[in-house]
Amino acid sequence: MSALTALTLVAGLAGTVFAPLTVVLNTHLDWRGTYLVLAGTLAVTTIPLHLFGLRLPWPEIEHEAEHRPSAVLAGVARGIFTLVQATAITDRRGAVHCGQLSGLLAVPVMFTAAIAP
Repeated sequence: MSALTALTLVAGLAGTVFAPLTVVLNTHLDWRGTYLVLAGTLAVTTIPLHLFGLRLPWPEIEHEAEHRPSAVLAGVARGIFTLVQATAITDRRGAVHCGQLSGLLAVPVMFTAAIAP
């Protein structure tokens, strides 16, 4: 499995985990508290993984294809969109409607990501 495939798989699973988690947090905290808890969770998870997983020196790898920063930016935008969408929906419509509205709002983003080069 390539690194990009693994990253895409983990990102998809993260969306299904963090959307309900954001809803639960938002029912108990305000939006600022929700973002602080999510940021703390991200820091506690990723900082140790980076410290232990990224060891120097890195081996030289021949790249066949040109690196496309647009794919990275699309992933970042998708993650930000997921967090903002989850908190905005639960804040304005309540947790009951989060699933329906989240699905409806995600369709244009998923369609764009599917047809993007």
